[in-house]
Amino acid sequence: MKPLKSLPLSDNFMFGAVMSDPEVCTLFLEEVLQKKIIRLAYVNSEQTIANIPGLHGIRLDVFVEDEAHNRYDIEMQARGSVYAKHLESRVRFYQSSIDRDFLTSGGAYKDLPLSYIIFVCDYDYFGRGLARYERVSSIKDCPDLPYEDGTHVIFFNTRYTVQNVSRDIREYLDYIRTNDDQMPLEGDLARTARALVHQVRNDRTMEVRYMTMQMYLDEKLKERFDEVAEIARAKGIAEGREEGREEGREEGREEGREEGREEGREEGREEGRQEGREEGRQEGREEGRQEGREEGREEGTAEGKAAMLKSAICTVADTFSPKELARRFHISENFVYQILQEAGITPKL
Repeated sequence: MKPLKSLPLSDNFMFGAVMSDPEVCTLFLEEVLQKKIIRLAYVNSEQTIANIPGLHGIRLDVFVEDEAHNRYDIEMQARGSVYAKHLESRVRFYQSSIDRDFLTSGGAYKDLPLSYIIFVCDYDYFGRGLARYERVSSIKDCPDLPYEDGTHVIFFNTRYTVQNVSRDIREYLDYIRTNDDQMPLEGDLARTARALVHQVRNDRTMEVRYMTMQMYLDEKLKERFDEVAEIARAKGIAEGREEGREEGREEGREEGREEGREEGREEGREEGRQEGREEGRQEGREEGRQEGREEGREEGTAEGKAAMLKSAICTVADTFSPKELARRFHISENFVYQILQEAGITPKL
């Protein structure tokens, strides 16, 4: 935490303390709008506008209302802030909240006042080098036909390269950028703002407020950190549970595949045995038929040869003796007698 005595105008606390001063605020708005502001009816730093209960509210750095009920929101935006991006969306929400607050107070649509949202950025948000960027609305295809709904948005860039602002605004932006308490100043705005910065730095009451605010912000930051940590833990538990389920499913699939392979192998072996037996029987029958045919051919051949032998022996039995027949046909003499006996032929002696 920076000590109050070295706090620059670019710090939100110092910016709110200085810009909520009616004199400084009036000088600033008159230079921005280039018109005279008779009187500011209401100036408040860290103005809170609560929306519908349960929905997001807003806290404005400096909220101003003039005697014509025109409303101004002046914001200091640092590059390092978590809110440094998406300023257009922020403007949209702030604008709607300011209008809703007016209507909630009993106003009608036709009575909505002019509203100005002004961002003082210590960086070039749009990146074109301008010191001042202002939104201008018109009807599409009719650029000369302005769309005037009473809302105005202006962005100031302390790191400008194009000086499209008045001298007083330029000095004001330079002082915010440099925090140089010795730089020469000609305009009332920057001189008055710098003098008030010195006054706040040496104000004991402001120091107490600053310390109190810092303790409050630290506590809120801790609460937010605890909330984020709890959300992260819950998210981690959910992600871990999902990862666990996925790992479990993968392990289950692997175990199931292994069990399925084992069951499949067993079922396959049984089916294979049955199919093998059937194929074996079929192949055995075929082989048996083949072997039977071969054996039958052999037996038939042998029987045919025996019949031819018997026929030949019987034919010449009256010419040769059994002994001579046995010699000629290369069989035993007893076999010759057996053939002759079966044929009813008397052997030649």
